Amino acid sequence: KNYILNIKPNEFNEKDSDFNLTSYIESLKVYIENSILARKQQQQLECDDECHVILQNKNLTQAVSVKLDELRQLPTVYTDFLLGYAPKNLEFVETIQRQLPQLVEETQAVRRLIQFYLFTPMQFHERYLIHQSAPFYDLQTQAMNPEPNRKTAACASCGICKIPSISLSETVVPEKL
Repeated sequence: KNYILNIKPNEFNEKDSDFNLTSYIESLKVYIENSILARKQQQQLECDDECHVILQNKNLTQAVSVKLDELRQLPTVYTDFLLGYAPKNLEFVETIQRQLPQLVEETQAVRRLIQFYLFTPMQFHERYLIHQSAPFYDLQTQAMNPEPNRKTAACASCGICKIPSISLSETVVPEKL
């Protein structure tokens, strides 16, 4: 049975208190299973001329100990909100920056398809920081429960989530000095 994932990444509605975590998890499972299936189908294609050139380049870069992924990695550019919020609330930002990478590392370590972290109830701007930070870790987020107990859940998918090359606090600390 296919489900349509009707929750866009990091999109949330502060007034929406009817969040069904079970259906959200099921939708994510179907989405991830379809993504994995699509990747497997792509891997089974025959190698053409362009593929041979890519393989030769890959072998050459491995021979000279250059990691192709590192060459292609783009620098992390944080949003204006994050860059403005972080210097004023550095302690809270660093707390979130410990929790999100921990979720990513645990998900990758146990090779769990999906893993969640549920944050304690927070104020709007604190939840917004989590929603804005999550895409840099390739995480999905969702706010749930009515105020004043509104919480944020972060969802990590094995093989998809990552830790950014530079953290938000590392970006703003030089500006403070």
